[in-house]
Amino acid sequence: KTGLTSIETANLYDLKDRVGRGEKFSVALAAWPDQFNPIFISLVKAGETSGNLPSILLSYAQELRKDFTFNRKLKAAMVYPLILITALLAMILLVLIVVIPRLQELFISLKATPPFYTKIFFVASDFLGTYTIPVLLFFALVGFGGFFAMRNRKMRRHIDVVLWRLPILNKIQRNLTLMRFSKTVSSLIQTGFPLKSALLVSGGVMSLRYEQALKTIAEKRLETGVTFADALKEYPELFPEVLTSVIATGEKTGQLSSVLAQMADFYEEEVIYGLEILLTLVEPILLVVVGIVVGLLASSLIAPIYRLIGSF
Repeated sequence: KTGLTSIETANLYDLKDRVGRGEKFSVALAAWPDQFNPIFISLVKAGETSGNLPSILLSYAQELRKDFTFNRKLKAAMVYPLILITALLAMILLVLIVVIPRLQELFISLKATPPFYTKIFFVASDFLGTYTIPVLLFFALVGFGGFFAMRNRKMRRHIDVVLWRLPILNKIQRNLTLMRFSKTVSSLIQTGFPLKSALLVSGGVMSLRYEQALKTIAEKRLETGVTFADALKEYPELFPEVLTSVIATGEKTGQLSSVLAQMADFYEEEVIYGLEILLTLVEPILLVVVGIVVGLLASSLIAPIYRLIGSF
């Protein structure tokens, strides 16, 4: 229990009580869907049925370690842009709250008319000063809303739909989805799940487009005798040819779980590579934006002061 929050500790005690009353471990886990995802619950259920629960839990722990390392790489790659954006916003707020009001008092005391672009900053500063609390509450609500949206499984799936429409992020998002698809189906098949059940379970934690496609493949196409690879080829916008070709080979050789695990590693490398390219493009763009903003602030503050000095 070391390092666990009070909620997580309560969950453990509830699980202990449920198992002590004779409930299956998988049933007890299903009572906490926000803490335990459907894939983990399905793996535990398969382990209970086959008697291989310890080995399945150990395998899942290894996958969680890999996911943790992968997510840490993603977060590390986003640190620099976030720091740059935060510093820019902090600088703008500092100028609007501290510098602009004093400059505005100077113009008022000298009864001078500021330039048009300086008036814009005066208006923004007045608005921020008048509605400070509502503005802070708005940004706080946006921040908390975004945080809870990312923690909600259904909201994340709707966010995925938006990311699929962005020109740069769509490829990264697609590779990330294919990585999770390959890894999940591989793990489920390896633990003894039939392919149909593996597709239905994995589809439940993916984006809506993939969920619908996998459900159709599992419930309709596979039932008619179509191979898994041929069924995937009917959705070329979701499953690329390289993946379907490898899956076809895996089906023929009886190594479907193994080749899917290899494809998961491949797509993980593609996600990291795509993210590095994205950051290579974003960093200079952010620097240009920061330079433009700093230049506008400087011209709006310094130029009027020089005009005032020159008028005396």
